[in-house]
Amino acid sequence: MTLEAANRLNIPVAILDKKSCPARQISSSSLHVEGNFTNAEDIRQLAAKCSVLTVEIEHVSVDALENISNEFSVSIRPSPKTIRLIQDKFIQKEFLLKNGISVGKFKSVENNKESIISAAEGPDGYGYPLMLKSRKLAYDGKGNAVIKSINDIDDALKQLGAKSDSSSFSSQLYVEKWAPFIMELAVMVVRGIDGVTTSYPVVQTIHKDNICLLVIAPAQIREDVANRARKLAEKAVSCFDTPGVFGVEMFLLNDGNILNHFLQ
Repeated sequence: MTLEAANRLNIPVAILDKKSCPARQISSSSLHVEGNFTNAEDIRQLAAKCSVLTVEIEHVSVDALENISNEFSVSIRPSPKTIRLIQDKFIQKEFLLKNGISVGKFKSVENNKESIISAAEGPDGYGYPLMLKSRKLAYDGKGNAVIKSINDIDDALKQLGAKSDSSSFSSQLYVEKWAPFIMELAVMVVRGIDGVTTSYPVVQTIHKDNICLLVIAPAQIREDVANRARKLAEKAVSCFDTPGVFGVEMFLLNDGNILNHFLQ
């Protein structure tokens, strides 16, 4: 998406991705690094071609970015510190909550059935249905499972219990209390190097099997709801002291309140 705008402005962009990636197909530049954005050496090759380095998705090697920031005179936006925080959805929610952003109830759980039963049925339990999620490497419906009753826990753990590597999810888990939402909303927010934050119009996202199937732009909601969603998204992004383009996903609840779901 960034590349399309850069082409119109005649700004050369170097790309790190597979040879057949969509960005390469529309690129007007030959500055392509064929590789993987989790590979440190591939990231080094990209950084050597750039004055500013950014990421399309947070699933990148932050250790490599931190080393590069010391080795090359390249600006990394968002900062490696921010990307690391965003990568762990549990820590991200703790950070947003600490900064006064409305989020749903959540808690850490162990990778076992007893811990999840306690989270659902214990004295301070959230009840069923319950969302079980991987803290890292979860994206677009992957890395989460709905637990409708105690009978679903084993399958949910099996689905999310793999150890973290380049193709599976982290074994660190957390749960979220089920949010009685009527609509899922999303806002793209831009924070400039001058600290000014602005946002694009609110869109509605429609999911099937927890994966985004359709985006309606603009969202079919009242103007006052849209304004509150944009303000919440901008406030969330302003908590991160770094420039960048961020996607903020939210729940519109049946009581009219809006909860921040997560930021990427």
